[in-house]
Amino acid sequence: MTPQEWTAEVRRRIAVNEGLRLTMYHDTVGIPTIAYGFNLQNANARAILQKAGVKDIDGVIAGRTALTQAQADSTFDQMLPHYVNEAKGTLGPGVFDKLSDARRFVVVDMTYNLGVAGWMGFPSARAAIDAAVAATDPAAKTAQYHKAADQMKNSAWYTQVGNRAKRN
Repeated sequence: MTPQEWTAEVRRRIAVNEGLRLTMYHDTVGIPTIAYGFNLQNANARAILQKAGVKDIDGVIAGRTALTQAQADSTFDQMLPHYVNEAKGTLGPGVFDKLSDARRFVVVDMTYNLGVAGWMGFPSARAAIDAAVAATDPAAKTAQYHKAADQMKNSAWYTQVGNRAKRN
C-alpha cells in the first residue's frame, strides 16, 4: 500500500468508527464534539475551524450552527497527520513503520479515539507491540501481538466502543 493509499484507508476507517455529525454533540464523557469526533475543547479548535472556513465559530461550538461536509472533512484532514505522528511517538523508535498496515491502523485509531494520554494507558499493549517488532522468532512475534490484543480486550475501552474494538 502506498503512503497515499494508507492515509486514505486510515481516514476511511476512522470516519467509519467515529461517524459524522455536522452539529455539536457531547461525546460519551461529555466533551463537546463535532464532525468525525473532533474535540471542540482542543486547544487548536478555533484555529482549525477557521482554517476549515467556518465563519460562526462560536455558533458551531454552542451547537447553533452546523458545519458543511467540506468543513467537517477539512477539520479531519487537518487533525489526522497530528494523530499519525502522535501514534508513531507512542511506540519505540521505528516500530510504527515496521508494523503491518492493519496494525498501524489500530494504533492510529486508538490514538485518535482515546487521545495520546488514553492510548498511553495501555502500557502492556504498547510494550508487547514493541517486543513483537523486535522478535525474530515468528512464534514469539505472534505471542506478543496476542498479548497486546489481550490488554485491549480486557479494558473498559473495549466494552465502551463496541464494534470499533472488534474491528480493530
